[in-house]
Amino acid sequence: MVTDVNCYGQLQSSHRQEEVVRQSRKMLASNTSWWQEKDYPLGDIASTRNGHVTVVFEKFDATTTPKWLRALHKSIREGQPTVLANQIDRPNGTVQSTYAVIPDAIEHFKKANELTSIVANNNSKTLLHLIKEPYPTIAVVGDSQVTESLVQQLLLLPFQVQWLTEHNNSTGQTNKLQHIPLNDQAIEILSAGTRVAIATKDHELDIHYCHQALLNSNLPYVGCIGSQRKANIVKARLTELEISASRLSALVMPIGIQSITGKQPSVIAASIVAQLLSNS
Repeated sequence: MVTDVNCYGQLQSSHRQEEVVRQSRKMLASNTSWWQEKDYPLGDIASTRNGHVTVVFEKFDATTTPKWLRALHKSIREGQPTVLANQIDRPNGTVQSTYAVIPDAIEHFKKANELTSIVANNNSKTLLHLIKEPYPTIAVVGDSQVTESLVQQLLLLPFQVQWLTEHNNSTGQTNKLQHIPLNDQAIEILSAGTRVAIATKDHELDIHYCHQALLNSNLPYVGCIGSQRKANIVKARLTELEISASRLSALVMPIGIQSITGKQPSVIAASIVAQLLSNS
C-alpha cells in the first residue's frame, strides 16, 4: 500500500520494493493508468537465477475508497495480521479485479515465511498478501533527557512514535511523530498493541503512569526506567493497587537491555530501542 508519503507492507526484495514504490508514485502523480499489472524479472537479484514476480498496481482516491480498504485499516489498527486477497479474472480478454480482507486466511502463511502467495487457474489468479505492521507504535511517556534521546532514535527507525509530555518539545511534529498532552485519558485511549516506555523525572509519576498503562489491557509491553531496587518497589505498589499478576507480567522494569550498562541518556535510550526491536 503506497501513498505519496508512506508505504505500508513490504515485498521480499528491498531492491524490487524501491522500484515498485517509484512506479506507484508515478501512477499517483498521473491522471491515467488506474490499473496496471507488471512482471519484474528476478535474474538480477543475487539469490535467484530465474523467475519473475508479478505486481498489480491499482490506484484509487478519497472519492473511491473501497470497503475492503476500510476493513484492512481496521485490522491493522487492531494489530491483527490479515490477508488481502486480490482476484484477477480475464474473461474474454478483459481484466476484472476484486479484493477481500480475510482474517482467517492467515493459516495459509503459518507454515512458510512468505509474504505473498499465488493461486491460479486458466482464466483467473488470486494474489494473497499478508498485511501486517512490521513495527508497532511506541508511546514514550515523560519529558526527560532519556525520553528526548529515545524519541530521536526511534524516529530513525520504522516506528510510529507518540510522545506524551506535559510540555512542548524541541522535536517537531512529523508524519511519524505525534505530540500528545500527558494525562490519564491519553494513556487510557492508546491503541491496541502500542508499546509504552515510561521515563519521567519523578518516581511517583513513574508509578502512576505504570499503573494507568497496566489498567489498559490492550497494551502488551509497559516499560519503565529504573534500578532493580526501584522495580521491586514499583511492583509492590502496583500489587497494592490491585494490578493482577497477569497484567503485572506486562511490566518490563528495568526497561532496556541490561547488558548495556552506560548511564548516559543516549546509551540508556539505545538499550531501550534495542529491546523494543527485539520484541517487535
